Amino acid sequence: MRCVPMVVCAAISLVSHRASCADLTVPSMYGTVQEAIDAANSGDVILIAPGTYPGPFSVSGKELTLRGVAGPLETILTGEGTHRVLTLQGVPAGTVIEGLTIADGAHSDATGSGGVMSIGSSATIRNCRFVRNRSLGCYPASAWGAAAYYGEGGSALLENCAFVENSAAYSGSGVYQYLSGSIAIRNCDFARNATGGHGVGGSPCNYTDNGTIHLQNEGGTVSAVIEGCRFSETIGYGAMAISCWSPGGVIGLNVSNCRFVLPIVVPSPNVPYEPIPTVAVSGYSYSSGNSATLALNEYCGYVQSHFFPAGYALSVIDGTSMEGCPSPDVDGDGLTTGKELAAVLSSWGSVGTGLPQDFDMDGLVDGNDLSRVLSGWQ
Repeated sequence: MRCVPMVVCAAISLVSHRASCADLTVPSMYGTVQEAIDAANSGDVILIAPGTYPGPFSVSGKELTLRGVAGPLETILTGEGTHRVLTLQGVPAGTVIEGLTIADGAHSDATGSGGVMSIGSSATIRNCRFVRNRSLGCYPASAWGAAAYYGEGGSALLENCAFVENSAAYSGSGVYQYLSGSIAIRNCDFARNATGGHGVGGSPCNYTDNGTIHLQNEGGTVSAVIEGCRFSETIGYGAMAISCWSPGGVIGLNVSNCRFVLPIVVPSPNVPYEPIPTVAVSGYSYSSGNSATLALNEYCGYVQSHFFPAGYALSVIDGTSMEGCPSPDVDGDGLTTGKELAAVLSSWGSVGTGLPQDFDMDGLVDGNDLSRVLSGWQ
C-alpha cells in the first residue's frame, strides 16, 4: 500500500476515525518503537528521534517506513548484546528501513542473525549501519547471518549501508541469503567483519570458513547482485569476502565495481575440507546451473576468485589485481602527507559509504582513518 498525500489524509480524517496514512513519532507519540509499529497501518511512516532504543522489534505483513530522523549515528536500535534487534516477516516491497544503526544484536538458535532477520520479505534497507552484531554457537545451532539474514523468498535491497565488526561463528558475518529469493547489495561498505567465530564476541568454529556475504541454496533459486561495494580487513580462515555454497539448488551471482583489500587471515587448526584460499569470491557446488560473473573489480591481497569444480559457469571481465595495497591517498600522488591528514580532519565525523577520506571503509571518518594516515606517513 502507498500513502496518499498528507493533505488528502487530513481531509479523510475529518470524516473517519483514523486517516489512511500517518506519521507516527517516537517517543513523542509512542513511547517505544514497537508500540508505534503495532499501532501503524500499512503505508505509515514511523519517525524515530535521536536516542538508543532496546529491542527486540518485529514487523509482520505491513508496508512501513522506519526512519531515524537524525541519521544512523544518532538513532540506534540495539539488541543489548543478548537478543536479535529486528525481525521482518512477510513485509512487502515498499517497506523501508533507513537512517538507523542496528547494533549489538545476538542470537543463538537455528534461525541465526543477531541484527535483522528477514523471512519472505522485500524491504529496502538504506543509509543504515550494522555494528557489532553476532551470531553465536556452532553449526547447526545458529552460527550464521550475524548482521542480516534473508530467506524463504522475497526480493531485498541493501544500499548505502555500512557493516562494521559483525561476527558470525559460521558464515555470513555481514549478509546471509538462504534457500531462495533475490538480493541486491549496492554501494555498501564492509569493514572488520569476521567469520569462523573470530572478531567481536564470536565463538570459534574451527571446521569451516565462509564469506562476509554468504549465499546458500539447497533446492530453490538464489540470485544476488553486488555492486559498488568495498570490503576491508575481512577476518577469517580464508578471509573470503563473498562465498557461495550450492549443495542442491541454483545460485546466480553478479559482482561488479567492488573493491577487496587487506584480508586478515587467521590460521586454522582444523580444516577437514580442501584448503581454504584467500580469495575475494568463492563457490562450492554439488549441483549444476550455477553462475558467477565478476566485472571491473579491484583486489589487493586477494586472489580474484576460486570456484571448486562442479556446477559453476564463471565469467571474469577486466578484473584488476593491485600490486601493492595503496596507502591513504586523496590526491592520487601515491603519498600519505598533510593533504590526507587535512582531508580526515576536515571530514571528521562524516558518515556515508564511499567517502574518499574513509580509508578503512567502515562508513565513518574517525580515529581509525587518522591512524591509517599516521601509520602510512611519507
